[in-house]
Amino acid sequence: MRRFAAEGIGCSVLMAPILPGLSDAPEQIDATVRALAKAGVADLTPLLLHLRPGAREWFRAWLQREHPELVPSYARLYREGSYVPESYPREVLALVADAKRRHGIGSSRPSAFRDVGAGAARSAAEEERVRQLSRL
Repeated sequence: MRRFAAEGIGCSVLMAPILPGLSDAPEQIDATVRALAKAGVADLTPLLLHLRPGAREWFRAWLQREHPELVPSYARLYREGSYVPESYPREVLALVADAKRRHGIGSSRPSAFRDVGAGAARSAAEEERVRQLSRL
């Protein structure tokens, strides 16, 4: 992300999955968003954990083994299916939105995306950067 930002190429990040009880604390979200801002990301989209059949069973076994104290909360949160009830995402997404504002990510930051579409004028140096980046 830093390399792209240094070259003037905007980068958006999926902040995912956000795990209830494991990565959703305000200080964890703030630290993640701060690190992403420092790396130069232009925007980010948070995604909460969803547990579809197959992944649900695997995750439940992992959770039971690694964090058995969280099993009852996950049973409550995911009792209706693959997704958590609407009230929980609203809380977490509000924390992320606040952190984005604090750290200057998103619509308050000028666009970091360059126009490299058809017909965009490029200098020889910019053409070379594009050529080099295409090798990544």
